[in-house]
Amino acid sequence: MGTTAWLTVNNPGLAQERTKLSSRDQKGWDKTLFLIMLILPLIWLIVMALDACRFHWTYVPFWLHLIGLLLLSASYAILALVFRENSFLSPVVRLQTDRKQHVISTGPYAIVRHPMYSALIPFFIGTSFLLGSWVGVILSFLYLLVLARRAILEEQTLNNELEGYSEYMVKVRFRMIPGIW
Repeated sequence: MGTTAWLTVNNPGLAQERTKLSSRDQKGWDKTLFLIMLILPLIWLIVMALDACRFHWTYVPFWLHLIGLLLLSASYAILALVFRENSFLSPVVRLQTDRKQHVISTGPYAIVRHPMYSALIPFFIGTSFLLGSWVGVILSFLYLLVLARRAILEEQTLNNELEGYSEYMVKVRFRMIPGIW
């Protein structure tokens, strides 16, 4: 809600774009992955609640809850930078010719090609620790694998359809994790 309010004031075009959960020009593979990426977090939340509150399948020490809070806070800080930097953060993979999409290579995009996806790594792991569920951590990796697959396919699309993206890929070598991948 805070992000939506901020975008409405500071970047109304992006606020409008973020309301599109499907599009005629959305890639077919993305329709499937997007649906999976909507369903998995719901399963993740339900299973974490069952683990941490109902059945106590796993135990997370208090100090890891605090680490979780730090990771979650870092995630929100990164997301704020990403939203400030990139006006083309559509929830669906599509080339936004209607909005004159171009390569963004500044801010967090100078470090990794998918900083929003990068921010989801500490978000999912941090939330799992904060809520006290190792099962949540495990399910986080399943979501992150789907996200990694989407990043690869999204890059293929951008490389083929967005002018200057291949040069950007040479300049910024890592997709989501600086120095690793």
